[in-house]
Amino acid sequence: MVDEETTTLDATVESYKLDIAICPNFSGLVKRDMNVPSDMMFDHDAMFLVKRVAVMELGVEASVLQAWNPADCRRFYQENHLASKFDFNDTFINSDKRSLSAWYFSGRSSHYMRFLEYRWNNEMVFTGYKERVNIALDMLMKDSASSAQEVIDKMRAIEQQKAAINDELEKLVASDAISERLKHVLSSVNIDPSDLV
Repeated sequence: MVDEETTTLDATVESYKLDIAICPNFSGLVKRDMNVPSDMMFDHDAMFLVKRVAVMELGVEASVLQAWNPADCRRFYQENHLASKFDFNDTFINSDKRSLSAWYFSGRSSHYMRFLEYRWNNEMVFTGYKERVNIALDMLMKDSASSAQEVIDKMRAIEQQKAAINDELEKLVASDAISERLKHVLSSVNIDPSDLV
């Protein structure tokens, strides 16, 4: 049975159209036939991947890694910005080095792999459902702010263009180079921003 917090988080995911890759296997949004295991499996695989990057890419001694627990791996993952520096597919699936998909990920469902990729690339490994929802909402707010800034920038550019055009028209009307009839016509022209879209 799904608890109240999971129900609330599921509703948030649906309401804001967040990627269901953030959902745990007990979420009402993850279907049984997707074969998505528990978050413990995600943590297990994330530890393996962090340790692999630490040894193969960042020169950490293998003997050091033996004592690392999930908290150590999470700290290393976050402090070294592994999500942004080591894209999941480029590093683990499509790399020139021996692909993990041929042996380590063998038997994992395609849904699980997509969930793991999404979580790795979006700084969500070693997190619980609530934390993933919060990260996803932060990402959504950042995207919305970027979109809003683009709209503001476009409106500002249109206003500047409108002012420039109207200024040119005023200069033309004030000049002696055109007839009085054309001056009269041009003096009634006022460009609206909607005319420039």
